[in-house]
Amino acid sequence: MKQEKELLESAKKVKELFEDMLAVSCEQMRILRNAGVVEDIGELALKFVNKRQEIIEKIDSEMQVLGRREEGLGLSGLSPEAVGAGCLEGLYSEYIREYVQIREEISRIIVSIRLKSEESSRLMESILDDTAQKLRNVRINKRAVRAYLWGINCCDPWFIDKKK
Repeated sequence: MKQEKELLESAKKVKELFEDMLAVSCEQMRILRNAGVVEDIGELALKFVNKRQEIIEKIDSEMQVLGRREEGLGLSGLSPEAVGAGCLEGLYSEYIREYVQIREEISRIIVSIRLKSEESSRLMESILDDTAQKLRNVRINKRAVRAYLWGINCCDPWFIDKKK
């Protein structure tokens, strides 16, 4: 009973960490949608990568604890479907039933994170493409200005009339 309760607590911690990851993904999408052309896109991307990496390391640590607790209860080799079926048949306690529900919620959260990450990648690509196009336009305009001003010096006198 105590081990089952500890398993449930570990699963809740893992779920909270995945929810934090989902929140970071949502924040990233919100910022990218409102950003337009961002001058410091690299810095913005690095900020989110660092946040995600920090959460991933915590998840990895908690997943190791969760795995050991699953092994201790003999649940590590069982599929979620088998554990769920065992819960329906009354083979497992209420803690295990709740644990199975939390695992299913974690799976849904992971799918949401993946979808938001893909959307964020598309938005970032779009912003980078827009920024690159604006940079190309600036370079073209700079060449055009140089071409029109080539050889003109504001200090040289200009004589329009020629004496014959």
